[in-house]
Amino acid sequence: MPGTTKINMAQDWIDTQEEDLKNPHSLATLVKSLRDYLGTKSGINSEDIDQERLREIQRAYKARPGEWNQFGKADPSRNYTRLLVDSINGKSNLVSPVAHQWSMKALC
Repeated sequence: MPGTTKINMAQDWIDTQEEDLKNPHSLATLVKSLRDYLGTKSGINSEDIDQERLREIQRAYKARPGEWNQFGKADPSRNYTRLLVDSINGKSNLVSPVAHQWSMKALC
């Protein structure tokens, strides 16, 4: 199954991020917090999920340059590329959209 490798890579990555998990603003903490909050059964639109709490979890994250690079490369033939970071629980995905500089200029 093509997506399985990427999902496992994200799992392997999070398992090695012990130091980053101590930082409340890291990508590792974002992934762990989403996993903990959504559990094994809830998707982001499930009735038992508070949308404001999801936004709080996301707002706590502070991106660092290059942090997403390990999850794939941008496809230069497209305006942007979505990189799978984690499948969370199989009902929700954390993806990173990567836009090319030239496509961002066209949007401005």
